[in-house]
Amino acid sequence: RTVQEHWRRRGVVEKLAPRLRADLARAAGERSLPWRDAVPSFLANLVAGHAELRVHVMMALFPYGLASVFALCWHRPHLAFVLAQNLFAPGEANVGTRSPSLQQLLETPEGHVVIHLMLSLLRGEGGPAEEETLAEVQAREWATIFFHSLWSQGGFPHVYRGIRRMQADTLHVFFCQAALPAGVSPDVAMLALARLVPRLCCHGEAVGLLWHTLHGLLIGPGAGPDGEGARGDDKPSAGRELARVLLTDEAFVCLASEEMADACSQVALRWKLPWRPEAASEEACAALGVDAAHVDVPALAAAAAEEALVGPAAAEDDDDGAGAE
Repeated sequence: RTVQEHWRRRGVVEKLAPRLRADLARAAGERSLPWRDAVPSFLANLVAGHAELRVHVMMALFPYGLASVFALCWHRPHLAFVLAQNLFAPGEANVGTRSPSLQQLLETPEGHVVIHLMLSLLRGEGGPAEEETLAEVQAREWATIFFHSLWSQGGFPHVYRGIRRMQADTLHVFFCQAALPAGVSPDVAMLALARLVPRLCCHGEAVGLLWHTLHGLLIGPGAGPDGEGARGDDKPSAGRELARVLLTDEAFVCLASEEMADACSQVALRWKLPWRPEAASEEACAALGVDAAHVDVPALAAAAAEEALVGPAAAEDDDDGAGAE
């Protein structure tokens, strides 16, 4: 803590913030690999186990400076997830409670853009490879730890709805603002946007990756058809515990019900199936202990479809990246 306080007194984080934002549109290109390794590693060590410094760093960097730090990590994505875990993890003494910093990440549009960037890091820059690289393995492992922490805190519905509603111009405006510290021209900000957009996952990929993180956490790595993990007996129990948390979260249950109903409706519409779900009877609802509105499939599907209209149209081609939407 003595070393951490030393760097705090020196104002290193405040000095880093404008430099990191300017780096997004650096005319000479990206910084050197040692710099891109050192900055996220330094910040992760600075806030580790220090609640006050977490708040200090969030106030100095969120949202644009933090996004600029994560944008340094394309070559080693796990560095971004290590920093995020140290910055937003509740700690054993505060499990079950959300810090103001975690609320900013989970419940604000700026936080959703930051998570969108992290999902893009998880996807990687290239196409599918036959074998995972060391960087990809490390990114997946640290992403597992980070997203388990977020979803265990009830963050999935907030993040999913926020990213599903997100428009492409929201991303564009955010990163232009991130690259506009004092004295930088709008043309330079557009250069940053041109560099970042090809690396960002498109809307459909971001939504799909969110469900993928959840699926992977529930079944565990290397799980078979019965859900039993291949890396130890603790994996299935961890998945069951997360499932218990999710199924007792009314917001998640509502979201999952809407998505399932909408998926069934879309399949029936696409293939012209004569699917007309009947309303559940009062007797059935009473036996199950649920409200009739919670099992009204057409109403749930309509709610999901209405929310989807707020974001990019489903008919748009997501293959051309975020800039095409």
